[in-house]
Amino acid sequence: RHRANATRRFSITLVSRDPWLTIRPRLYEDSLDGVRVPLAEVLDPQGVELVEAEVRHIDTESRLITLGDGTHRERYDKLVFAAGSLVQRAAIPGAEKAFAVDTYKEAAALRAHLETLPRADEDTAGRYTAVVIGAGFTGIEVATTLVSRLRRIAAVADAQPSARVVLVER
Repeated sequence: RHRANATRRFSITLVSRDPWLTIRPRLYEDSLDGVRVPLAEVLDPQGVELVEAEVRHIDTESRLITLGDGTHRERYDKLVFAAGSLVQRAAIPGAEKAFAVDTYKEAAALRAHLETLPRADEDTAGRYTAVVIGAGFTGIEVATTLVSRLRRIAAVADAQPSARVVLVER
């Protein structure tokens, strides 16, 4: 963003749809404490402005980005495009009901689901069984962490031997 500043000859603006810095490699862990840091805490001391919005359009000729609903625009001199990544769910029937650990919200939903297992009404044989699809770094980390999580949760209902994790890879 081009803006005059008394102490600097330049300014930096970060546009993010989320006001948090989420440490995604830790979202599979049992505790979600400390996996999110408010971006303002990191950026403010450095003099970086935070604009909470989603980028809708980039006009490289005019050096203009359109944000949010399209009514707000930001001009730039230099643009660093760091879009990150998102999980692409497979088009497999039932996959829409699967849990993921790609975002804080998804990790929190998985955690909430796991904590309800001892209170489930029906007594099903696979209640404390999890299937993890994908044996890459994240899949292996999720699987190994789920073993201890499920054992701890199953122990609450005296069902520890029934806790297990199945790791599936092509």
